[in-house]
Amino acid sequence: MTTVSPLSVHQNEEDLRLGKSTDPRAIRTRKALQDALVALLLQTTFDEIRPQQIAARAGVARASFYLHYPSKEALLADVARDAIRQFFERGMRALDAEGAKAAALSDCRCIDENRNLWSALLNGGAQSIVREEFMYLARNVSRERSMPDDHLPPELSRTIANSTIVEILAWWLRQEKEYSVEFVANLIVDLVFKPIAAVSTSTNRRF
Repeated sequence: MTTVSPLSVHQNEEDLRLGKSTDPRAIRTRKALQDALVALLLQTTFDEIRPQQIAARAGVARASFYLHYPSKEALLADVARDAIRQFFERGMRALDAEGAKAAALSDCRCIDENRNLWSALLNGGAQSIVREEFMYLARNVSRERSMPDDHLPPELSRTIANSTIVEILAWWLRQEKEYSVEFVANLIVDLVFKPIAAVSTSTNRRF
C-alpha cells in the first residue's frame, strides 16, 4: 500500500515551493509568516490557528499570506518538512560515517540548534501532524535501507527507533532542567540503538 506524507495535504504545495520568489522582500515575508506560525503553535493547536492570525502576528496583510501560501497547511509543510528532512539527512550521514553515537549526537545537536522551532514542532499545536511525518519518512528509509539478512523487519525496527527518538527529544525540550546534548545522545543510544542491535541478526547494521 502506498503511503502519503501527512504534510502533503495540498498537492500544489510542491509547485509552490518550486515557484517561490527570490525577491528579498518576499523572502522576508515568508520568514515572518513562518516565525509567526511557530510562535502560535507554542500557544494553541494547529486547528485553531487561522491564516489571518498568522498574518497579524507576522505584521503583514492577510492578502500577503495568500500571496505566498495557499493555506496554513502549506505554510506548516514549508516550516516542518525541510526541518524534518534535514534532521533525517544529518542523522543518516552521521550513522553511515561514524555509527550510532555519532547519529545520536547529530540528532541532539540538530534539535539544540533551534529549540524554539523544535519545541513548536514536537510539543506544539501541530505535534500529531509532525510526528506522522516522522513516521512517514521512517517507513521510506526502512524501504531504502532494508537488510535481507536480518530477521528483524526493517519497517518495524525503523518505526520503533524513530518513534522512541521523537519521544526522547520531545521530553528533553519540555524539561526545565538543562540536560546536555551528550546526556540525551547517550539516552538515545541506550534506549534505542542498543536494544535493536541486540535482537538484529544483520551483519551490516550500523548500530
